[in-house]
Amino acid sequence: MDNTLRQRKFAYRGLVITTELTGDGDQISARADVHRDGQFAGRVVLTASQAERDTFFDRLDGKAKELADGLLAAG
Repeated sequence: MDNTLRQRKFAYRGLVITTELTGDGDQISARADVHRDGQFAGRVVLTASQAERDTFFDRLDGKAKELADGLLAAG
């Protein structure tokens, strides 16, 4: 596994999303934590097979952004 993909942080619409690889092997898993104003606001967790790895992190980012959008819409 490329260590640059193990953990990363980025801003999205004023929120901070941190993604982290939490499992490796035949099945990979990762989580994305969403923080609003420095406070934890929610988490997305995904698992997939190694065969899906090429699209895995794009899907995780997309799900985290959907969560962030929902949080922003809820106020």
